[in-house]
Amino acid sequence: MDKFDVVIVGAGHGGASAAIALRQAGLTGSILVVGREPELPYERPPLSKEYFSGEKEFERIGIRPAAFWEERQVEFRTCIEVTAINAADQTATLSDGTTIGFGDMIWAAGGDPRKLSCPGQSLPESTLFAPAPMSMQCWLNCLMSIKWW
Repeated sequence: MDKFDVVIVGAGHGGASAAIALRQAGLTGSILVVGREPELPYERPPLSKEYFSGEKEFERIGIRPAAFWEERQVEFRTCIEVTAINAADQTATLSDGTTIGFGDMIWAAGGDPRKLSCPGQSLPESTLFAPAPMSMQCWLNCLMSIKWW
């Protein structure tokens, strides 16, 4: 079983900021960030305003480049979720069935958008965005299905 000094649950802006703050505060121990999205942390507003419009490449909306995290020895496990926590044993079970140990845990998992429950919810113009690469394809499919007259 792998053990980390700090496990951060959530690889969004909050999780990334926590990892950055820990290193800035002088933590030299191991840090693991666990997130269900396949990408390293990225800025959400530029996703919809600059990435989808084609103004920026996806790599340019990252909170920090991959080299930043590597240099600071912040490990990421992507496409995975924490499914159970045993606080007494200081362990967490991941969605792939593995168990990891931790000294401290920071919960920065964020949330999911609520689906509309009103008339018009199924119209192509009403779209929930998924994580970046998945949502890009969804967004393009949505645009292709709209009648532009």
